[in-house]
Amino acid sequence: MESTLSWDFSQFRDDVGIAAGEFRGESSSSRVDELWERVAIDRPDIVESAVRGYVDSGADLIIAFTDRLNRIALAGVSDVAPDDLDGLIQWNERIVSQLRELTSVMEPRPKLFCGIGPVEALWMLEEVSEKELAAAYSEQVRRCIDAGADGFLCRSFSELEPLRIAVRAVRQACDLPLIGSMTFDAGPNAMDTATGDSIPEACRVLHEAGADMVGVDRGEYPDGTAAIVSLMVQSSTLPVYAEVNAGRAEVIEQRVVYREPATAYGERLERLRDAGVKIVGGGLGTTREHIAQLSRHRERLVRKGRRKSAGD
Repeated sequence: MESTLSWDFSQFRDDVGIAAGEFRGESSSSRVDELWERVAIDRPDIVESAVRGYVDSGADLIIAFTDRLNRIALAGVSDVAPDDLDGLIQWNERIVSQLRELTSVMEPRPKLFCGIGPVEALWMLEEVSEKELAAAYSEQVRRCIDAGADGFLCRSFSELEPLRIAVRAVRQACDLPLIGSMTFDAGPNAMDTATGDSIPEACRVLHEAGADMVGVDRGEYPDGTAAIVSLMVQSSTLPVYAEVNAGRAEVIEQRVVYREPATAYGERLERLRDAGVKIVGGGLGTTREHIAQLSRHRERLVRKGRRKSAGD
């Protein structure tokens, strides 16, 4: 299926867009089996501070932390009771509405995309059917659209079939901008997914499913992201998104942390731009300082390009 939308990059400043939305670091929990989103919901001041900080730092795109807010993903979280599901699904509207209200008065107004995440443990164990998964994603997508989402980012998938189902759920509901992204950090060259899917195959499936953009996100080896972007550019006619963690994960006192300094993180932008990326997203462990450094290096590259053009 061909994409129904022609992506207009003029909505972003300069030649590379910058996305931000790592709200998890603003909460008090880093455990994956806890519903850390509850902290963010209960403290809207934390969310507001993060959004304003990201936009002030140069972000063109805010990613809403809705990744896990569908019935199947929530059912796998340890501190979620079955009776809570209906109320938790409504968090999609609460989160998107809050972020929409915050960003609507900003100038320039950043785009607001909703994160859609995987449920692959249940999928691989065959505890959820394609029909059930499609219904769960469709319900979530409709709620995000009703609350004012500008687009969607299906991210952190390691298996193509669930990603295809998620992308199709979005595309069947709307023609908003849609990014389909996978985590490539396995295989001989750390350029396959954990389940063995290759970059060319991912690009083909995403194009056929109706994605407007292909992407890589949250890989364990950030230094290899530029090479992955380059192969994506070779494998697809679609533009490329790359979400990069703040270094490699470390476990300190039973917490997962990412300790790459913001200055070193910002230096990644030129390599990613040269590889062909169109949007760079702040991954796990990034803060507003990391986003500010991406923006700083973008501005430097723009000035450099202007000087080169003037010299020609």
